[in-house]
Amino acid sequence: MLFNKVKYIMNEVLIKMQQTIFAHKDQYDRELEWLKLKKFFDKELPVYGHTHVLGLEVSFAYSDEPVPFEEISTLTFEPIKVGDVWAKKNFACAWFHLKGQLPKDMDRKDLYLDFANDGEGLLVDKTGHAVKGFTAGSPVFESRDGMSEKRYYPVDENVADEDGNIDIYIDAASNNLVGEFFGESKLTAAAIVRENREMQELYFDFDVLLDYCLGTAFTEQRKIKILYGLRKVMNMFVYNAPDIYPRAKAIMTELFGLAGYENIKITAVGHAHLDLAWLWPIRESKRKAKRTFASAIYLMKKYPKFHFVVSQPQQLAWMKELDPKLYEEIKQFAKEGRFEPVGGGWVENDTNVPCEEALVRQELYGQKFWKEEFGHYVKLRWLPDTFGYSAGMPQVLKLSQQDYFLTIKISWSNRTLFPYHSFHWAGLDGSSVLVHMPPEGTYNSYACPRSLIHSKNQLREADQKDDFMIVYGIGDGGGGPSVKMVERLERMEKMSYLPQVKQAPAHSYFNNLKNKDLPTYHGEMYLEKHRATYTSQSNNKNKNRDCESKLIAYEALLACLGEKGDKAVIDDTWKEVLLYQFHDILPGSSIQRVYDETEVAYEKLYNRMESLVNEKGLSFVADKDKKYVNMSKDSVARIEKSGDGYLYYKGNGDLIAPVVYDQAVASDWVDEVETDYYTVTFDTDGSFKSILLKDGRKATDWANKLRVFIDKGDSWDFEDDYRDQPEIFMTLTDTKVRNFGDLVEVVQCYEYKNSKLTQTILMHKNEPTIQIKHDVRLVDAGHMIRSETSPAVWSDVVNSDIQFGYLGRPTTDETEHDAAQFEICCQKWFDVSADTQGLAVLNNAKNGFMAKENILSINLVRSTEYPSIEREFVSYSYAFYPHAGGFDPIDVDDRAKEFNTRGLYGNQTIEMPTVDNKQVEITAFKPAYDGEGYILRMFERTGKAGTANLTLPKGYRLDCEVDLLEEKMGEVSGQLDFRPFQIRSFKVVK
Repeated sequence: MLFNKVKYIMNEVLIKMQQTIFAHKDQYDRELEWLKLKKFFDKELPVYGHTHVLGLEVSFAYSDEPVPFEEISTLTFEPIKVGDVWAKKNFACAWFHLKGQLPKDMDRKDLYLDFANDGEGLLVDKTGHAVKGFTAGSPVFESRDGMSEKRYYPVDENVADEDGNIDIYIDAASNNLVGEFFGESKLTAAAIVRENREMQELYFDFDVLLDYCLGTAFTEQRKIKILYGLRKVMNMFVYNAPDIYPRAKAIMTELFGLAGYENIKITAVGHAHLDLAWLWPIRESKRKAKRTFASAIYLMKKYPKFHFVVSQPQQLAWMKELDPKLYEEIKQFAKEGRFEPVGGGWVENDTNVPCEEALVRQELYGQKFWKEEFGHYVKLRWLPDTFGYSAGMPQVLKLSQQDYFLTIKISWSNRTLFPYHSFHWAGLDGSSVLVHMPPEGTYNSYACPRSLIHSKNQLREADQKDDFMIVYGIGDGGGGPSVKMVERLERMEKMSYLPQVKQAPAHSYFNNLKNKDLPTYHGEMYLEKHRATYTSQSNNKNKNRDCESKLIAYEALLACLGEKGDKAVIDDTWKEVLLYQFHDILPGSSIQRVYDETEVAYEKLYNRMESLVNEKGLSFVADKDKKYVNMSKDSVARIEKSGDGYLYYKGNGDLIAPVVYDQAVASDWVDEVETDYYTVTFDTDGSFKSILLKDGRKATDWANKLRVFIDKGDSWDFEDDYRDQPEIFMTLTDTKVRNFGDLVEVVQCYEYKNSKLTQTILMHKNEPTIQIKHDVRLVDAGHMIRSETSPAVWSDVVNSDIQFGYLGRPTTDETEHDAAQFEICCQKWFDVSADTQGLAVLNNAKNGFMAKENILSINLVRSTEYPSIEREFVSYSYAFYPHAGGFDPIDVDDRAKEFNTRGLYGNQTIEMPTVDNKQVEITAFKPAYDGEGYILRMFERTGKAGTANLTLPKGYRLDCEVDLLEEKMGEVSGQLDFRPFQIRSFKVVK
C-alpha cells in the first residue's frame, strides 16, 4: 500500500510537469476517445461476443391482458419470424412459444438463449415458474449504459432437455423498461448463440477502462496511457491481428495495474427500484417484479459476490401469491445474507399527503411482513424516491425499530444544495435517525468508474470523506443490475486509482457509519422540486382521505365494542390503501389508467367499509333518522348534505341528533351574511369583498378570488415564476341563494373558456367556519385554478399541520431555501396569525398552498397533460376560519378535525377512551395486530411538554406501553407524561 501511495504521488508530480506537453494534443485525444474508441466499443466490439448457432421456430398468442401459464392450452398460437410485429398497443401481452433441436453431438458449453421482443419478457420453467427476466432496456438508460437490456440466458435444463429438445415459453409485455411505447413491438431475436468467453472478457475490460477515461480530464497522464493502450487493442480487431486475446489481455492487465492511490471506500449495493405504478399499471408492476427477482437470482447463482436489496414487502407478497417457487428461492438467498430485506414500509410511500396513522401502518405492515416471513425486523428504511420527507418521519421510524434511513431524492432539489450526504435527521420531537444519501445522486447507478468518480466529486465540505455508498441497477421500471454491471464491479476492485469498491450488505454500511461523528439536520427535508404533487389528481387524494378516516373509525368502533373484527379483511383493506399511497400513485404522477383503476378500487373499498359498519348497526352516511355517534365525546359541529337540504349536528354528547334544514327562502343574490362570529360581504365577482370579525376588525382585505393560471407543467411540477403572468379570474355567471334560517347556502357558477366551476358556500349562524365545496368540470388543458386571499394580518411564519405535529414555514424569501418554498404542503390546516387575530384555512385533501407576499393561495386543481390527463369532474372542499385570538394549535386542529372526520351515524352509544388534557390527541384505538387486546395511540400536538390522565371505558385496563410495531417498551401506570410532539402507544386489555 505504501509503495502504491509513493507511486501515486510521483505520478501526480509527473502529470503537472507534462500538462503543457499534452495540451496541444487535447483535440486529437478527444477525437480518439469519442469518435473512435467509443464508436468501436458501441458498434463493433459487441459483435465478437456471441456467434449464432441455431435459429428457433417461434409462435405467439396475443392478448390485451395477461393470461396465466395454467391457461396456455386455451390460447391460439400463430407463427412469427424475427423482424415481425407482434403488438401495436402499449401494455399488450403475449405468450411466445420457442421450439428447436440441438444436434446431439453439439458441445453445450457457453450456449445461450438470445431473446428480444422490443419489450419485456419472462422465461418460465415447465411448471410456469419464473426463471429469467428479459428487457429491451430503455432509451432513458441506453444513453450511458449501452447494455441495460437483458437478452441472454444459458442453455440449461430450463431451455433444452437431455436430447436437445427446446420447447419453452416466454411471457411478454409490449412496454419497455419505463413504459415507453413507439407504436409497435417486434420480435428482434430468437436464437441459440455461443458466447466467446475470451472476447466477452475483453469487452468488459474495454468497457471499464474506456469509462474511466470518459470520466477523467485530459490533464491526467494515466488517462492518456489508457486511451493509447485501448487504441492498440482496437487496432488488433480493426486490422485482424492474430492471437488477439493474449496480446490484448496483456495490455488490459497493464492498464488495470497502473499506479494510483485512493483511500475512499465505497459499498456497492445492487437494487432494482420498482415503481409499483407509474408509466404502467399496477398489474404490470407485478410482472415486472417477477422479471426483476428472477434476474437477481440468476446473478446470484452466476456471481458469488453479488448482493441485492429488496425494499418493498408488497412486491414479495405478490411473489408469494403468484410464484411460490420463486418466492422460496428468494427466502433461501435471504438466509445466506445475499438477498437483503430493507425498508420497513409496506411500500415506498409518499410522506406528505397520508395521515398520521397511515404512516404508522406502512411501518407496521412492512415490518411484520419481514418478521413473519424472514424472521426479523429491518433497521434501515429505504425510501430513495419520494417527493419530500415529513418532519414527523424520524419519530415514526425510531418507534418502528428503524435507526437508519436512505434517500436520494433530496439531491434533486433545484435551488439549493442539501448540505450533507451523511447526517443525523432529527424530527419534530427530537428523535433522530442516521441518514445516508449516496453522493452519486441516483438509485440507478451504472456501477462504472464514472459512478465512483462522480460520487467522490460530489462530496460536500461537511461530509465525511472516506466512506459512501452507490446503489446500482436499472430502476424505476425495475430490472435491476445487469451482467455488465457486476462484471464492472469485479474489475474496478483491481483498480488502485479508483475509490476502493466492494459489494456488501446495506445494513453493514450503516452499522459502520453510525460510529462516525456526523452533523445533524433538523425538521422537514423539503424537496425543492415536484411541488405540484401536493395537488395533482385531486379526486384520488380525496378518496384516499376518505378511506383513511373510515378505516380508523371502523377500528375504533371494534375496539370500543370489545371486538376484534375479521383480521384478514382489516389487514387486506389497510394494505390496499397503503399500496395506493405509493409515491407515484397518491401524488398524482402516474398514467391515466392507474387512476381509472384506483377510482374503481376506492369505490369497492367504500362499499366494503360501509358493509362492515352496517353489520354493527351503523353507517358512514348521514340520515335525518340517524344520530351522530360521538365515540370520543369531543365537541362536534358537522353540516352534511341530505337530499335537497342539510343536516346539522352540534354538541358533545354521546349521540347527537341532527337539526334538519329542508325549508329555505330562495333569492338570486346576497350582499352580506352575518353570523355570531363574522360578517361576509360579497363582491360583484362572487369573491369575498371582506370578512369582518364580530368585533368589527377586518379578518381579510379580500378573500377567495378564483384565479386562473396558465400551467404548462406536468403532474410533478409547475414553474416557480408562475405568478408573473397577468391576472385572470374565473367569471361569475350565476348566483343562487337559499336561506334556511340559521344556515345560508350560496351557490355560484363560474366559467373560464370551456371549463365550469360550481361553488357552494355554507355559513351557519353558530359556526366560526365558512365552508366551501367545488364541483369542477375542467376541460381546458394546461391551466391551474387557485383560491387567493389577502389576510388583514400577516406574519413571517405560516403554521401548518403535518403528521404528529405542526411546522412553522417562512413566508419571507430571506434565503434561497426560503424562496424555494413557494409551494408547501399541509395535512388539514394552515394558519397566519398576529398576536390578537388570524386566519386559518382548513382543507379536505387540498394539501398544496402558498403563503408569500401577503397572499394565501390554495392550489385547487390542475389540468395537466402528462403523464395523466386530469380533466372532467373534480370535487373537493375547504373552509376559512377567521379567529379573534392569536394562533392556537389546539383550536385550529380541532376545527380541522371537525371539518375532515368521516363520522359514524346510528342510534347506539359507543364509549371511547378519553384524556383530560387537550394538548394530547388520540389518533387510534384499534384491535392489536396479534389479536391480544387493543392498541391506543396518542401524541402531544402543541410542541410543549404536558401530562394527561387517561380514562378508559368500563372493563378496560392499561397493560403496558408499546412501540409502533406493538412490541412492549415498558410498564405504565398513573399520569402520562409527554414530551413536545411525542407519540405514545399503549396496549389495553379487557
